[in-house]
Amino acid sequence: MTILLCLAARGETLTLSKGWTVQSSAKVQTTGDVLSTSTADVAGWYMATVPSTIMGVLTADGVELEALTADDYQRIDKKRFDVSWWYRTTFHLKQRSKEHVLLSFDGISYRAFTLNGRDVLLRGAGWTDDIYLRDTPERNRQQLEYVRDMNMNTVRLEGFRSDMIAHYDVVPLPQRIVEQKGEAFVLEDGVQILAPADLQREAEFLKQYLKETASIDLPIVAKRVKRGRYIELAVSTTIQQREGYLLSVNANGVAIQGGSAAGVFYGIQTLRKALADEEQTKGGSVQLPAVSITDAPRFPWRGMHLDCSRHFFPVAFVKKYIDLLAMHNMNVFHWHLSDDQGWRIEIKRWPRLVTVGSQRSGTIIGTNSDLDDHTPYGGYYTQEEAREIVAYAKARHITVVPEIDMPGHMLAALASYPELGCTGGPYQVGHYWGVYKDVLCVANERVYQFVEDVLTEIMDIFPSEVIHIGGDETPTDKWEQCAKCQSLGLAKDQLQPRFTRRVFDFLTAHHRRVLGWDEILDGSPQDAMMMSWRGSEPGAKAAALGHDVVMAPTTHCYFDYQQVEDRQFEPSRCGGFIPVDRVYSLNPVPDGLSAEAQGHILGVQANLWTEYVTNEEMAEYQVLPRMSALAEVQWTQPARKDYTAFLERLTRLTRLFELEGYTYAKHLWPERQLSSRWQF
Repeated sequence: MTILLCLAARGETLTLSKGWTVQSSAKVQTTGDVLSTSTADVAGWYMATVPSTIMGVLTADGVELEALTADDYQRIDKKRFDVSWWYRTTFHLKQRSKEHVLLSFDGISYRAFTLNGRDVLLRGAGWTDDIYLRDTPERNRQQLEYVRDMNMNTVRLEGFRSDMIAHYDVVPLPQRIVEQKGEAFVLEDGVQILAPADLQREAEFLKQYLKETASIDLPIVAKRVKRGRYIELAVSTTIQQREGYLLSVNANGVAIQGGSAAGVFYGIQTLRKALADEEQTKGGSVQLPAVSITDAPRFPWRGMHLDCSRHFFPVAFVKKYIDLLAMHNMNVFHWHLSDDQGWRIEIKRWPRLVTVGSQRSGTIIGTNSDLDDHTPYGGYYTQEEAREIVAYAKARHITVVPEIDMPGHMLAALASYPELGCTGGPYQVGHYWGVYKDVLCVANERVYQFVEDVLTEIMDIFPSEVIHIGGDETPTDKWEQCAKCQSLGLAKDQLQPRFTRRVFDFLTAHHRRVLGWDEILDGSPQDAMMMSWRGSEPGAKAAALGHDVVMAPTTHCYFDYQQVEDRQFEPSRCGGFIPVDRVYSLNPVPDGLSAEAQGHILGVQANLWTEYVTNEEMAEYQVLPRMSALAEVQWTQPARKDYTAFLERLTRLTRLFELEGYTYAKHLWPERQLSSRWQF
């Protein structure tokens, strides 16, 4: 039996397992059980004669390259080939079939067999020349040509047996993964999902996910029978944390136990993602290695925000966005529903909010330039649509927290009802991005009737305990010029706290909690929650004063900001720069806080403001893959975090993005980006 071995170049070391014989002119010496060579310039093809059952391991710069013997190899005529592209890469070969394809790299041909239990899989820095297949389906040939053209480094070919093997180090990384002895559990016909009545919804999600990722459709049953093989779902009182779970796998079955249905759901997400990076082909099996995973989140508030005021997104996309949160073990959807540029939620007592306030007559072009497109733009959600979204999120253990921003960012409401402003108008729904000086008149009693009516209907739609009232970026100019406001006898910096207190009292009387941006800290009641966006410092101050805090600092969590410094080829015109590694580096608990203050940091979220996010694909592009980095900040304990390892897990997760039809930024994978920005 013979197998072709290719050595990495320039002083790197080749190590072969005992039993290998190297046929080459390289100087070699025997050291114990290995053969080694450190020839200064080792570049070329080498033939080794080996028993058919021995595995060899090539090592270059600490990277293992496994190769199993294969039948019917023929000697290659070409003797030399620069293979320095093997540097710092992994190349796994494992024979699974006598079927083969013939590939060409720089004029050198060799046979490639099924690799590492999957389809043909080649990983390297890139292809050096044309790639072609002989005597193979046209689809495979086209696939290889596409890989070459896009400079991608993974090839998967049809026609080969491929086993799907679960990888449990997913995103976010579970707190404890312990491999167990014994054989893997094989997902196959005859396996059933066993779930009690109160976990039927979770069972349906598992059934759907396995059908998508593993192409297997498992029935759901409520009773166990002898010799049955199950994925069993259960809530267990032994799991102390409500959102925690235990995932156990052995040769006989799979068990997912949660501290609640939410915990079970997160265990299901882990299983789903464990299979997401693999691709099974006809004849292959789905294998779950024996394991015990114990997991629970670091923070109780794990959120994402979506601004639907500046640009409106339809119900179907909002649901798709919520599915992204579920994929990342997030549990809060912060829905920004009103702003200067559009009011987006139906309020039946104040109907002009949607007939007038949801429509603007045009939108500025670029970054507040002198050009307006003069194109009508608008949209809003009916109360029934909003309830539909609330129910959709609840099924995925996500709470929808609505935001009605007040007393500033209210121009769309003032355009609808001019009497609510200090000047009485006229007003128009905002065309520009930024901060408008026209705000609610805090001395007008009709304003408080408006606020209470709006919040009454909001509370009826949204069962969330927390209601976000905004409170950011509220200029005092109009108040200083308003006779009514001045008649209150308060300093300008006391007017907004007066307004906030009245809103707080109203919501508290209805058993809800107030959440606002960190500007409302001064003068706010103790029970008011703060969302720290102007850095982490306001959040640290609020926590030290005893307020519950959600961190969302612009330094790490504003996903409308650019992902790369060179924004020439970026779709958004927004400023700022927050790359993936900066998101990953965030510690939401600032140094120096007392233990009591640390307990007030409820968690962290990222915000997607949409001034420059004009469509659904851009929204997905701006949040992915940064949402994945944020998920690990939210869920995983700091001691478990490792950015380099995260990138490997993230790369696997991108297959699930692709499978589910999400658009994601590819800066971390330049081989997946356009090879040219000018010639096509």
